[in-house]
Amino acid sequence: KAVLAERRVRNMMVGTEGESLSSGFKTKLEDLLEGNCVVDFSAAMEMVRMVKTPEEIRRLKRATEITVKSHAAFRAAIAIGATDHDLFRAASISMLDQGADGVKFINIGCGPNTSYAAHAPFTTGHTIAHGDFVKVDMGALCQGYGADFVRSYFVGTASARHCDIWKRLNEVQMELGMSLRPGMTGGEIFDRGYALISKYLENFPREFVGHGLGIGAHEEPRMNHVNT
Repeated sequence: KAVLAERRVRNMMVGTEGESLSSGFKTKLEDLLEGNCVVDFSAAMEMVRMVKTPEEIRRLKRATEITVKSHAAFRAAIAIGATDHDLFRAASISMLDQGADGVKFINIGCGPNTSYAAHAPFTTGHTIAHGDFVKVDMGALCQGYGADFVRSYFVGTASARHCDIWKRLNEVQMELGMSLRPGMTGGEIFDRGYALISKYLENFPREFVGHGLGIGAHEEPRMNHVNT
């Protein structure tokens, strides 16, 4: 503030990422930059961050490697009589033991009260029973960059219908992935993916079919219906 005042800097526009700037810090920043304008530059910065440097890619790969093994530790901990707390603990310890800089998130849907949720944010102490559906969305952190992917499990034997849904989802994911080309928009990718899955699963509920990774959990490119 003293430097700006000494140099009589006024009417400067300062871009910030609004989603990463709490209201308290924004108020302090506006006070420090008195006479200048603070604007939200999030949308433009998202486009800049969409292209990753080699170092960013290295961090994302490392975070993903750790998360793959943590999913394995989570899977190994699934047992009748175990709780969702036990599963959370197994995944967390695995991440830290592998050298992760932190746990970005571990969302566990387990049993009839939370397994339906896309992102169940808290464990509930549910004790796993035969026939339970268990879902986990998790990501480890590597120097500020996080992985993110989901795995789903049945305790016992899945029904023929569940196996069919799993098979169709895998087929569509592979077909959609192999069809990606430079120049496609997120909306085009979403529409193609949704058309593919709708042949098998009518009114399949999806807000997107994929998204980018980085500092944020959901970065551009977002493969949703409206992304041009």
